[in-house]
Order: sequence, then C-alpha cells, then structure tokens
Amino acid sequence: MVDTKILADYTIEQLRAGNQRIDIAASGAYLTAKVKASDLTNTLSLYSTIGDMTITYDMTDREASFDPAGTEVLSADTISQWVTTENDQITVDEEAATAWVTENIANKYDTYVTGYSRTFQATLDGTIDLPIGSTGIYGWKTDVAATTSALISYIQNGESVTVEPEYIQAGARPSVIGSDNTYIEVDLCHQHLWYYVNGELYLESDVVTGLDSDPSRQTPPGAFRVWSKENGRYLGTMEVQGYHTWVDYWMPIDHTGIGLHDLSRSAYGGDIYKTNGSHGCINLPLDVASNIYQQVIVGTPVFITP
Repeated sequence: MVDTKILADYTIEQLRAGNQRIDIAASGAYLTAKVKASDLTNTLSLYSTIGDMTITYDMTDREASFDPAGTEVLSADTISQWVTTENDQITVDEEAATAWVTENIANKYDTYVTGYSRTFQATLDGTIDLPIGSTGIYGWKTDVAATTSALISYIQNGESVTVEPEYIQAGARPSVIGSDNTYIEVDLCHQHLWYYVNGELYLESDVVTGLDSDPSRQTPPGAFRVWSKENGRYLGTMEVQGYHTWVDYWMPIDHTGIGLHDLSRSAYGGDIYKTNGSHGCINLPLDVASNIYQQVIVGTPVFITP
C-alpha cells in the first residue's frame, strides 16, 4: 500500500527533473505497519503466560461437617476476557474479577451471613435448620475486596497458584481445633449439653440456660464459637447486671457476654430455666465445666438449638 500524496509529489519532482522512470521504493511512499512483530514480543509473552495460567481457590481446610467446602478453579479462558495490555503492562478488569469472587466464592461458601441457616444434626431432634442467630459469631465470611486485590496481583505477575480466599472471619479448621466434626451442642428445650470430639461423644450434662420468662435473659439459639477461655474471674457487677459472681471456668461464646461457665446449683436440667434460669449463660456443674475447659480449643463451634 502506498501513500498516494507522497507518491504524486515525488512523481512530479522526478518528471520536472526529466526522469521518466519512477522508483516507488525510493519515494518513501510505501506505508509501513504501525505494529510490527518485534513490537509484539513482550505482549505475546504476557498473553502466553495468561494462556497457561490457572488460579485455584482451595477451601477444603474447613470444618466440612458444618460448612460448605471445596475448590474453585479460575481458568485462562475466563482470565483472558478480563485483561488488556498497554505498554507491556497487564490491566485487569477489577469489576469482572470482583463479580467472579462474589459469585464463585462468597455467595457459595460464606456462612457468617445474616439470614444464613445451616443444616444441623441435633442429638435428640434429628435434622434441623439452625440459623446463625442474632448474636451468632460462628462461620466463614470472605473479604471480597482483599481477595480480588490478591487475584489481580496473581494475574499481573503471571502466577499460577493454589490459595485460600482472604477472610474477614474464619470458621473452625480441623487443623486448629484438633479434629474434624468437633463441637458443643446445647439443647434449650431439653436443657442438655453434648460435647463431641471428632464425631465421638466426649461428655454430656444437664445444664441451666437463660430465664425463659424474661426475653432479656433468654439464651439465644444459633451458631457460636468458643471465643476465649479464662480460668477464674468475676462475672457481672451489682450496679449493672445485678449480680457479681465468681466462676472458676469461663468460656464466652459471643460478644454480648453469653458463655459457658460453672455455677453451683442444687440441680440442673428439667424446667429450672423457666423459673430460675441464668442471665443468658449456660450454667454447668463444676466438674463438667472443668472437663470442657481442659479439653476445648478456642474456635470450637457451639451450636445452641431451640
């Protein structure tokens, strides 16, 4: 292809000079490609890297008995639709990456979500739907923004990786709490507690939960976790709660002051909670509280059923 104006001007110059043979190559009229193969070497290398890239999110290190667990693979075919290059730099469509993380990870695997209800196998009542509860603190929640940011970095660096998502909150991991299918179950209706370790019953006991006739003192059902452990402390104040009680074993399970602890009573279980219940905590015999305290690991799920 030639630039006709350049060729025409050159032709006129040659004719005026008395030249009847026009050398087009000498005219400089031939158009050259704006992009040459040599210009694409780096870009081709970038796209070749993307073409071989696979990013795998592995979520199998979860307490799979209670939470969805699995893997999600982001293929090169999808990644290639998100990227553009300029000056040998990869730009990733952040909106598309965020949508993928939201749809394929957060929406599929998050359980620390308002309104989420998990299927739970209650000891006495069988299969039930157990909501997270109004003060529940157990479950998984993906940090979508942080996960997306890390994903974009992997793509720009050309890394094929197997990683976990970034979490705002992590649920139970068998590698942390010591075994799979380890949890505490408290049944409000039957006023009983079971502690399972690796699917086997470790101990059980009658309990006394929150005063059922006073909504402000009822123990809320839901999904919780052992938040911390303290060996000996006072609970409450006379000025605020109306009690000031020493306990030897304190294991809070939410952020409102509800927890498992010892409390000396003449009896446990039955209908005691209807007339002489706690202020929301789960009262245990001293030996039971001691046994749980010695065994339980912070992060262990605590499921309270209605």
